[in-house]
Amino acid sequence: MYELPLKDAKILTANGHRYYLFDPPHTHENYDNRPAVYPKSGLDTYKAAGYNPKSPSTLLSSVFTEVNALVTAILDYGKKIDDWSMQSAYVQNGWRPDDESQGIAYVKNIKAVIEGDPTFKKLGFPPDLEDAAKGVLGRRGDSRREAFREKWANSPGWSKATMEALFHAVDRVYAPRGFNPHATGLVFDLDFMIGYEAGPSVAHETPVEMKPNRNGAALQSALGMWLNLHSMKFHFDSYDTSAEIWHMEYRKP
Repeated sequence: MYELPLKDAKILTANGHRYYLFDPPHTHENYDNRPAVYPKSGLDTYKAAGYNPKSPSTLLSSVFTEVNALVTAILDYGKKIDDWSMQSAYVQNGWRPDDESQGIAYVKNIKAVIEGDPTFKKLGFPPDLEDAAKGVLGRRGDSRREAFREKWANSPGWSKATMEALFHAVDRVYAPRGFNPHATGLVFDLDFMIGYEAGPSVAHETPVEMKPNRNGAALQSALGMWLNLHSMKFHFDSYDTSAEIWHMEYRKP
């Protein structure tokens, strides 16, 4: 059983649910063996541990056993320690196509990052690059992606430094077309509930819903702590736990 240092946590109760709350952990990045190949067959609906019939996820059937092992370990340990973040976990947002919808969502995420930063907001989204941002750009280092970034850096008001800062933030939450890990069928997100303090002796709970501004609280939950420490022992990991602790990529070569 992969366990947690429970003595280091406090316990919250919200809506009758029990949560362990830890101090912020050390996070890590993992860009090794990231899934990159889009399958032509083998996709199916995952229906094992963590299956939510109201929000079914499609994955490669060849990884069902590994996903089930990971989620079963989470649910079993959550029951053992009576923690609702772990007991509420389910598989969400598996395979999605690398089509026009991916490009549209990429533009949406760029605009959200720009809107949330005063420096970027002042510079704005170069209007002549919106169609290019929706196109196939590929992974980091791809000539198409590098050409796009160079055009952005040369747009009025922008520079190489501000462009790099912008896309460092964007790349932590969403990928462009041509390198969409979710399109491989080997990637999914875990949605789960988190408890948090809203004042002295006041606790609330909320679903993570894969929202970047909830990653900090998710990391301090029992499930966030457990994933940060143990998910790789089941051959799954996030590219960056400080960005998306819930994002699980199959990393077994």
